[in-house]
Parts: sequence; structure tokens; C-alpha cells
Amino acid sequence: MRMLVAAKLDRMTVNLQTLTGGIHSKAGACAANKQNKTIQNNFSTMNVHTLRQKSKRLELINSMSRHSISILAIIDHKICHEDEINYEQLDRHTLITSSAWRNANNASAGGVGIIVYRNADCNLAEII
Repeated sequence: MRMLVAAKLDRMTVNLQTLTGGIHSKAGACAANKQNKTIQNNFSTMNVHTLRQKSKRLELINSMSRHSISILAIIDHKICHEDEINYEQLDRHTLITSSAWRNANNASAGGVGIIVYRNADCNLAEII
């Protein structure tokens, strides 16, 4: 049974194509799925408080690898950027973020995003 899952994260919505038993991409869309196999992905969420330093981002993906987490939804990353949605490659992961904002004291606040392992990123249908 096929269904579409939308994970709404504040200003960013990520849609995933899924099948019972795991996340699955369309046939031929991903090298790992060329034989139309279902891939099990673990999904988690975390309030990261800040990811402004690259060392914290790398530590987080290290932890994802240790715990076999393929997709991690994050909040409160405090990374400000010009683009509405920003993509950053980190080792074998992609960090996708919507920008944090500046408060009255000009400090970074908020920000949501998702970190996706390379074997799971072909399962992203769209990012709105």
C-alpha cells in the first residue's frame, strides 16, 4: 500500500514516498533501489539548541550514524541564511534548513530543518 507522508516542520514541509515497512523510492530513482527494494529508514526528531558551529553539525551526524538514524528532523538550529531553504553536504548526509531569524537583541532564534542520510535522500519527493 503506497501513501504520501508530509512532515511539517514550521515553515518547511518535507514529503516522503513510503511503503509499509519502510521508506521506498520510485523504481530507478535511486541507485540503491534499482531493483525496487524497500529500504528501512529510522526517523527521529531533536531540539538541537544550536548548530552554528560546523563541529556540532559533524558531531550530530556522527551520532546519527552510531544509532542508525537515516532522517533527523531538527528544531532551534539558530543558523541564519539568505535563502529560504539552504542545503549543506556533511560527509554522507545532507542538512536542509529554513533560516533562523534575529530577535530584538539581534541574536539568532529558532530555525527548523532535516538531516538526511544519502541512502534516504532519494526518498524525498519534495521540499516546500
